Amino acid sequence: YGDSLWRDVTQGIGHDTSGSYTGLLGFAGNFQFDMYTKRAQVWLREKFTVASTNGITGLRLQLKYDDGVAVWINNRLVYQDNAPADLYWTSVAPTSRNDALNASWTTVNIPGGETNLVNGVNLLAIQEFNASASDSDALVVSEVEGYMASVGSNQPASYLYSATPGAANTPGTEVAVALP
Repeated sequence: YGDSLWRDVTQGIGHDTSGSYTGLLGFAGNFQFDMYTKRAQVWLREKFTVASTNGITGLRLQLKYDDGVAVWINNRLVYQDNAPADLYWTSVAPTSRNDALNASWTTVNIPGGETNLVNGVNLLAIQEFNASASDSDALVVSEVEGYMASVGSNQPASYLYSATPGAANTPGTEVAVALP
């Protein structure tokens, strides 16, 4: 299909008539004119490159969204929350989602998600749903993180603040391999 009419933006995307999501919206990501009182959803597609899938043992999504969301990686539905049963271009979220939930990331481990990846260009697609076209806000911000086999199954790499040669490692700070 042709995507020549899709807007190039930097994540996140959405709108907020009160301004509370303004800091989360990326360059050209404010869709208030396009959405508010006109439509209850927006689509986001983002290409990302994986040099090699060798060693990737798991995937995790980090999301901020309002009200509902459906997420695909390379045309496979991998997550949905507060999404309608039928995912049409006219669909709406069944209920409103509390805006305060977007103060932190919603973390989603994708069982077997690494099998959706290919060497080279991959595609993340997100359909964001509002409960109605008259909702005063909409939001979708996402990150995809991969885990490497050398670190351990579904365990993120850690940065250790202090070296501990010959002794047990001290707790580190989580570092995820981001797949932009």
